[in-house]
Amino acid sequence: MYNFQDTNVPLEERVVDLLGQLELEEKIALLPSNQKAVPRLDIKEYFAGAEGAHGIVDRNGGQATVFPQPYGLSCTWDTDLLGDVGRVIGDEARAYFALSEQKSFLTLFFPTIDMERDPRWGRNEEAYGEDPFLAGKLASSLIRGVQGADPFYVRACASPKHFYANNFERDRSFTDSIVSPRLKYEYYLKVFAYAFEEGKALSLMTAYNKINGVPGMLNPELNTIVRDLWKCEGYFVTDGAAFRLALTEHKYAETYAQIFAGALKAGINMFLDDVDLVIPAAHEALEQHLVSEEEIDKALSPMLRVRFRLGHFDKDTSKNPYAGITQAILCSKEHAAVARRAAQEAVVLLKNDGLLPLSPKTKKIAVIGQLGNENMPDWYSGNPPYTVTPLEGIKRNFTDAEVIYADGCDICCLYNKRKRAWVRVLQDGSVTFDGNEKHKALFRRSDWGYGGFGFYHSETKKYLTTTEEGECLCNSDALWGWFTRELFFCTDNAFLPEQARGNTDELGVAARRGDSVYNKPYAQGALDKINAFLQDLEIVKIADGAAHAAQSAAGADAVVVVVGNHSLIGARECIDRESLALPEHMAALVQAAAELNSHVILTIISGYPYALKPYENLAQAILFTTHGAQELGTAIGDVLVGAYNPAGRLSQTWYHDEGDLPDINDYNIIKNKCTYLYCNKPVLYPFGYGLSYTTFSYDGLAVSRVEGGVRVSFTVKNTGEQAGEEVVQVYTAFTSQHSAVTQDGTQELEHPIKQLCGFKRLPLAEGEEKALSFIVPMKELSFYHEEFNALVLESGEYRNAFVPESGEYRFMVGGSSAEIQASEAILL
Repeated sequence: MYNFQDTNVPLEERVVDLLGQLELEEKIALLPSNQKAVPRLDIKEYFAGAEGAHGIVDRNGGQATVFPQPYGLSCTWDTDLLGDVGRVIGDEARAYFALSEQKSFLTLFFPTIDMERDPRWGRNEEAYGEDPFLAGKLASSLIRGVQGADPFYVRACASPKHFYANNFERDRSFTDSIVSPRLKYEYYLKVFAYAFEEGKALSLMTAYNKINGVPGMLNPELNTIVRDLWKCEGYFVTDGAAFRLALTEHKYAETYAQIFAGALKAGINMFLDDVDLVIPAAHEALEQHLVSEEEIDKALSPMLRVRFRLGHFDKDTSKNPYAGITQAILCSKEHAAVARRAAQEAVVLLKNDGLLPLSPKTKKIAVIGQLGNENMPDWYSGNPPYTVTPLEGIKRNFTDAEVIYADGCDICCLYNKRKRAWVRVLQDGSVTFDGNEKHKALFRRSDWGYGGFGFYHSETKKYLTTTEEGECLCNSDALWGWFTRELFFCTDNAFLPEQARGNTDELGVAARRGDSVYNKPYAQGALDKINAFLQDLEIVKIADGAAHAAQSAAGADAVVVVVGNHSLIGARECIDRESLALPEHMAALVQAAAELNSHVILTIISGYPYALKPYENLAQAILFTTHGAQELGTAIGDVLVGAYNPAGRLSQTWYHDEGDLPDINDYNIIKNKCTYLYCNKPVLYPFGYGLSYTTFSYDGLAVSRVEGGVRVSFTVKNTGEQAGEEVVQVYTAFTSQHSAVTQDGTQELEHPIKQLCGFKRLPLAEGEEKALSFIVPMKELSFYHEEFNALVLESGEYRNAFVPESGEYRFMVGGSSAEIQASEAILL
């Protein structure tokens, strides 16, 4: 047995011993994420990287417990829940580690903790809100849950991403995020600081974009901040293909060898890219003396350190508390219970004019909308053992009611004007043209906005799609795929040809270019064949889906109109949203239902905020939640019937419309008055907002200075007639007229209007009152001062820098950032 296999030998000695046993070629083979085996040392092949955003993702179809999208988890404001979610994900990662013959799944590329400063960001569904304190605390709990509490062994390794200022999908492979030093420290880096200083994350993934001119994977702050300041002991990994893109898109160097050397020196320990690209670059860098073997050893050490703590090299596994976890725990009843709790806590009640909760004895409920009978995954969803749709959840909770459903889709046909023939679908899924109107195919037109449609053939129960070779068939089970080939773009009732769309990636079909691992790109000439087939087609509407759905809702005691986004259309990774508006077809559905029934419950299932002002008065109640949860429908049904009292709170400002927002690639939230921290305009729903079926009051606020911080104490009482949960929120604001004195004179500092510094999800029985006390550390009151190039306090010292004058801070408590029930000022 080698020393590195002996669990009684100290960790650093094991790392040194293993590096001493490895030959140079073997060391280099451990630098890519697909790490080669070393049979002579009994080291197995290992693929570092698996997805776990809201449940383990097995691309081969294996099942796992699936939670709400991270945006939904952030709306729970529940650190304890996030810890439990992390534990489930970590346990199921261990189960898949066993299933994979110990070759993968323990090094997870999540959570995404980039700041959601702009609701148009395509990856909004993946992150934890617009506030670094909230996102940081939630992410830290999640990370601790994933990694476990053992002082040495790690259940699974979390890798927060993407470091940093990464909120712009279009052209992300070469754009530059310009961030001021102040916003870097106060906003964009702050959330990552929590993940490492409190969450003790053992990995980090860099971003594709440049930050102030430097590609994320070459950013020296990996060493100076994450390694040295935050004391991260783990490894840093590039985003997928970022190594390649640093040369081909950023053009940051002339050779891959130079990129390799620069990344290693900046702090990168692992390259998520093709082995055949990374290894030759490493050899070339060594041959040109751009790096040394000692630097290779230094780069490998953090990654090996994590693998040791995962137990990868142990000869004796008896000390590892996680080694015995097997596939038996996958999708257990306990894990399903956590999933249900998460789905319930994620529901945000945005409006209620007394309609909710519905009586369990309600006689007739209409559910309308495409999402009413669907539980939609996203690109980073796992495969749950079961799903519950809203329709199913409502039926389970209202067993005595007549529950009717209409998807609201238009019924249409496709007609070729030039051929004077109809699109016909044969039983084998082939598609042809037929001049006989009796043979025309009837499609349900699936409309998700942005001019894109899916066509579902009711007879064969398949979607119209395209193939890599350029055929048009009707044989797809779903509107899905990195290239969503079941999506067709149309305008003025005509399919758009390539020239009209002006985008070689689309050609009238959603052929978004992505990684060929996920979907093979079209073969040469295939798009020309597709374009020729689509040319001269027009959509002929046979029946209006919105009108039909509204008619079915007439006379119902309640109408649940379910709207939202398709998780791969209009916005996702690589695609930012064009607008905050509800898609036209969904807006028409709400309007049509409201004209025939006043008891409308607008239910939004989305990874993004919407501009809902035109529809607020059309609905008596409005609910919001996200996709992804296996218990989605259960949670909606529980909330509607009152079996669960909603307490979700928004983690992001909902604006009136995109006119309130700047250019999406402008990261200056101070100048642009973005997020609740600086927004001085009226908004649709503020940060922290959410209603309950009960009410709460605050009393006895007292603020005092204590060692290391400020104590904020008060009581909260449930003043309503049923039990519920209040999400208690504590905010602070620097209220003195302050000017920071610099060497060049006086410089005004614009502080946030208010900023979150404490929160707690608090259950209270009817009439119950609880006393709470928060200690706000002095570092939460810090701001960045350019003269000292450090975070400083208005009074006192922090990180060896200070401003020698006092100021007044106001502490505020309440149920949202805009509903402050008590405040108290203190001089510090």
